[in-house]
Amino acid sequence: MACRLDEHGQPRNLIFNRSRRINRGVDELIGLCKGMAADGVVNQTEAEALLKWLGANREISEQWPANVLYGRVCEMLVDGKLDAAEQAELLDTLNSVAGPIGSGPAPENMSTSLPLDDPPPDIIFEGRVFCFTGKFVSATRAECQSLVKELGGSVAKTPTQKTNYLVIGDLASRDWVHGSYGRKIEHAVRLKEKGFPLSLVAEQHWAEYVVEI
Repeated sequence: MACRLDEHGQPRNLIFNRSRRINRGVDELIGLCKGMAADGVVNQTEAEALLKWLGANREISEQWPANVLYGRVCEMLVDGKLDAAEQAELLDTLNSVAGPIGSGPAPENMSTSLPLDDPPPDIIFEGRVFCFTGKFVSATRAECQSLVKELGGSVAKTPTQKTNYLVIGDLASRDWVHGSYGRKIEHAVRLKEKGFPLSLVAEQHWAEYVVEI
């Protein structure tokens, strides 16, 4: 079968082309993050360059977790100055995002391989108990906990029989059984196996419901 090409000689399979572009773009973004974080310091010029790249690559900056990174850098530079606290926060974010990558667009250290509910459940905040573990992209764990309380839920330090959701940070490792947060996940899985209505969900899924509210 002849391959249909556009005026630039490229295949017209837009879905395939978009997926390939996003994969390449995310790989490039990961490389940028690693380069900026390599010396342990992020300066104003580097932050502005990152913002410019994200703005010029909107197809990538709309993907998770690049969309969160884009929003944070925008907020940090809204006054035209990257102060010391913002430098430290941005460095931590870059180190989180710049994990090792696999063949797909998602970093290998993201939570897609963890024992999450499939399909993921609807998230209800009012009157529900949440527990958080792992490293988060959208906000600090304390900020996520505060948000749950604002939306009518409560927070537990560890999963119990009364916990409704264990939210796992999207930068949790595939090697989770060896991490300190792995104890919470193991305990939650045991509770679930005993029939308690506890759901294990990824940060991204949880964050989508926060945005909708």
